[in-house]
Amino acid sequence: MYVSRLRLAHFRNYDHLELSFERESVFFLGQNAQGKTNLLESVFLCACGRSHRTLRDRELVQQGASDAQVKLLVKRREGPQTVDFRLYADKPRAVYVNAIRTRRIGELMGHFNCVMFAPEDLNLVKDGPAARRRFLDMEISQLSATYFYALQRYARALRQRNALLKTAQRSASLAVTLDAWDAMLCENGAYIQKTRQTYVKTLAAFAAQRYDAICGGAERFELSYSPNMPPACVDPEAYAQRLLSGRAQDIARKTTLQGVHRDDLALCLDDKDLRVYGSQGQQRSAAIAMKLSELSLMHDQLGQWPVLLMDDVLSELDAGRQQRLLASIGPVQCFFTGTDTAGLKNRSVRIIRIEGGKVVP
Repeated sequence: MYVSRLRLAHFRNYDHLELSFERESVFFLGQNAQGKTNLLESVFLCACGRSHRTLRDRELVQQGASDAQVKLLVKRREGPQTVDFRLYADKPRAVYVNAIRTRRIGELMGHFNCVMFAPEDLNLVKDGPAARRRFLDMEISQLSATYFYALQRYARALRQRNALLKTAQRSASLAVTLDAWDAMLCENGAYIQKTRQTYVKTLAAFAAQRYDAICGGAERFELSYSPNMPPACVDPEAYAQRLLSGRAQDIARKTTLQGVHRDDLALCLDDKDLRVYGSQGQQRSAAIAMKLSELSLMHDQLGQWPVLLMDDVLSELDAGRQQRLLASIGPVQCFFTGTDTAGLKNRSVRIIRIEGGKVVP
């Protein structure tokens, strides 16, 4: 698949912009704070239904404007798809897929797929578990609206349960109502755990291949799922029993101590914990391999390559890693951003200069 046309109106620092593309990769060139990242953000929005930088739509609307539009035309093997976001400063958004308004954001999932790679992703290995869960959830949701909705239901139940736990000590009768929230947690938590388990097993094989390509086979990279609940908890009944056995401790600590909201990924290099023993270069190579493995997995699942978004990543890497990264991307449409083109040697890329929210010659 590839992005064929992008239209922006009053989005971030763009008054009006319309760009057309073929299958080629594109490098948005410009100094900092000119709007390059905003372009990638608009594309990401059309795949995932949210910005990778903010949860507030009003921050996406150009200052002084009341509304904004992001419209994307995507060419897929099955045929063209349009995604049209109408964003407002003071009311809920409206989202149209193929000119039909969606009722829920999950209806957007799967019409356009992309992988976002930003400088902060280079810290994916050494960051906390939340970053790695977000890494998983963002991509699985693009492949499965069912998973996306399960995450939403789980998050709602978890918020309600934790709020209840804060008052349960003062009123013992309130603890009885935990059963209702536990039921929702168990049903969705077991499904999330089972889906992550299957996804990571496939992802791990691709990540090992990608790391090998980047580092020349000098080391063996292993990625595995590290669930907070025992493996048997892919069954809702087992999940429920585990949650019930920890209820007294949850009430004492006033929070839910067990569940998929505490999952992680285990990362090893030659059987050693990469987070503890890996050098910065090894950790960054592993982060690159993990992000690129998402491309491979999506291709495996969809039968076509997603679009890759790379926001100023090349400037964060040494020359060797730049070249190995570019060589290992594969036949995907890629949107890069950067302040210079030094890292693009020997690669055919269309260059578009951006200055102050405008395309310049």
